[in-house]
Amino acid sequence: VQRVLVATDGSAHAATALDAFAGLPLASGTEVSVLSVDDGSDAGDAAEPAVDRLAAAGIAATAVRRQGRPHREILAEAGETVDLLVMGTRGVGGLDRLRLGGTASAVVRQAECSVLVAHAS
Repeated sequence: VQRVLVATDGSAHAATALDAFAGLPLASGTEVSVLSVDDGSDAGDAAEPAVDRLAAAGIAATAVRRQGRPHREILAEAGETVDLLVMGTRGVGGLDRLRLGGTASAVVRQAECSVLVAHAS
């Protein structure tokens, strides 16, 4: 794994994914980016706190911000160059998933790389 993209919205689910990723062994020189997407919900910038959290775990990362629909922006940022995409999920299923959408589901289905999805406990 040479390039990792961690998608975050600042939620507990995203923090669980961040912690799961921080516990993985990384090769020297692995490039890590943390993405937050402004979807107009005024959620604020979640990338910088996640970068700080990774730095505390000894992992250097850069913050990236995009605007738009989260799953589309995550996939666009990952493109064809990311080896691993990391994100959290609420684990919503059934009819609720249809009503609420499913960013993680859409990303897993469409990503061209491996995706690590962590559930908050």
